[in-house]
Parts: sequence; C-alpha cells; structure tokens
Amino acid sequence: MAEKKWGDYLRAPLTPEKFSRSRATYLHPMRVHRDLMERLARRYHPARIACLGAGFLNDIPLEAFIQEAETLYLVDWIPGIAREGFAGSIIDSKDDNLRCLLCDDRIATGRYCAAFRPPIRAPEQVCASFEPMPGRENLCVHYAPGDQPNFLEADITLGRGGGFARRLESLVARGKTLRQVFQRALAEGKRCARIEEEMEIPADSIDLVTASMVVSQFDHEPYAFFARLLAEKFGMEKMLENEEHLRPLVEQLRSLLFQIQAEGLVREMYRIVNKTQGRVFFSVEFFRSLNGEDRYFLVHEIPRAMETIAEYFQFEFESIPAEETITTFSQNEGTSVVQCFVLTPITD
Repeated sequence: MAEKKWGDYLRAPLTPEKFSRSRATYLHPMRVHRDLMERLARRYHPARIACLGAGFLNDIPLEAFIQEAETLYLVDWIPGIAREGFAGSIIDSKDDNLRCLLCDDRIATGRYCAAFRPPIRAPEQVCASFEPMPGRENLCVHYAPGDQPNFLEADITLGRGGGFARRLESLVARGKTLRQVFQRALAEGKRCARIEEEMEIPADSIDLVTASMVVSQFDHEPYAFFARLLAEKFGMEKMLENEEHLRPLVEQLRSLLFQIQAEGLVREMYRIVNKTQGRVFFSVEFFRSLNGEDRYFLVHEIPRAMETIAEYFQFEFESIPAEETITTFSQNEGTSVVQCFVLTPITD
C-alpha cells in the first residue's frame, strides 16, 4: 500500500543496505563534484557552509568542509538521511589503517563528536574512544553528534514542494475522476507558488552554498508521490487507459511543479549567501541518454531553471575554468551529462 501522507513517504526506512547501495552507485561518479567543491573550499576558506539537498553526502567533500568551516549546515527534507550519511562518512581507510576524519588536530574535534577523547592515536588517526562497529567498519560504535554539523530537516524550495505534497492526500481522496484530480492539482500548484517558508539559516550568512544535482530531482518529486496516490485510488489499469488523454495535464503539472520548486531553491540560495564574498556551487543534469543509446535529450525544464538563476546570480568561471565544469556519469538506465557552475550573487 502506498504511503498516504507525505511525511510517511519521506520516512522510508534508512537501512544500512540502502546507504551501501547509494554509496556503490553514486560515490565514484560524484568524485568530480567533490573535487571541484574541495577546490573552492581550499581556495576561499569559507567559515560557513550550507549543503542543500545533502542526502547521503555522496557528493560532499566532507574532510575539506569540516576542516575549513566553523559552521556546517547539512540540509535535506528526508528525516535522518544527512545524519546517516555523515556517520557513514567519517571513517575511511588510509594505508590499510582505519582513520576518523573527526580525529584531526586541524579541527575542533569535540564540536563534531561528543565522544571524542584524546589522545589521537597514530598511525590510525583515531581517538581513544574509537571502536569500529562489528559488521560495519565504516562506523564508530561511540560516535555521538556534537554541536556541528547542523542537521536541518527542511524543504529547500521555500516549502513549495512539501506544501504541495501535503495537500495531495485530501485532494486525491475528494476527486471523482482522474481529470478532476489533475485540474485541482494544477490549481493547488499555482497556490503553492506563493508559499514562502524559509529554512532556519540566517540571511546573508553563508560563504559557500552547495546545491549539487538537486534541481534535476524536481522533475521527479513530489510528482512521483502524487502518481502513487492516484494509482492506489483509481488503479493502474484505469490510469493506463487514460494515459494519452491525460498527457497534456500531466505535462502541465510536472512543468509547474518544477518551476515553482526551482524558483524557490534559487531564491533561498540567494537569501542565505553572503552578498559580498559568498559563492554557490551549483550543478545540474543537462542531457541524458537512455539504455546505452548514443542519443541524448535535453532534460525537462532545465533551460527555464537557468534563466531563473540568471535573475539572481552571475556565472563565474575564474574559480573553476569552463572546460573543467562538464562531466558525465553512467548508470544502468543511461548516461547523464552534468555541468557545474560557480555562482556569485547579483547585488546591483
């Protein structure tokens, strides 16, 4: 049975297997993103960093960020996912020795782990509290969150994606036909374009904002949740029968949801970034191929998202040269062409 509430849908169990699958799928392909973000961090030494849509932290250069930042925000609307990603990222292997990224003289170690206890042992680079978790050596049994990082459970789209999704249960339940439900969903999406729910991050406070691949996900959520509710109420057979008839409404709704979420994200990035010295690392999937074919299509709505970005930010190619900003990565379903940007806020 589909989850009828958006909160339940987001709270799908974060099992060790799910974390491991995510790492196996995305850690290597996102290496270029991590390298580019680390280059920015090492060059500009941002004191305050905010990672929007942090997920399992596959694309975040955690070691560089905790060494450079006094304040680190990890933001995602899935409860607990950034905490799980952080806990699973702090232990790695170097020269056949386990080491803890938090047991480092270059950071205020106790701020990141309340269980930190000196001395830091060599050559492992772990503290006196360290004990690998049986069966999961990438975790420390005694790790306990400290004052940092700040784990925020928040909708990075000004609350628009979540605001729409939370209305869907009653909207779908009241609908008598598929067409009626879609028409009401379109009206609700237009209403949600006026939602202004800001994250709990002060304005003009962040020296480096990262938003890696999050815009590409707006084509999927919360529409996928809507589709699950429709299938439960009307049945997949009826939905397939009406697929061609409903296609224009489907395209209108997906386009609207993408637009209002993309605008919300861009406005939130602009609100929190420091207007004098702040920068944004932003990446987006521009093209995609399917099933190994050598034909690529432009990802839905991305040009419009770039126009929205250009209203608030300038594109800066001095920190990272343009020729280094395009990367590709392949998954079972095809290949993605991704471009990375460094953005600076327009202040005129």
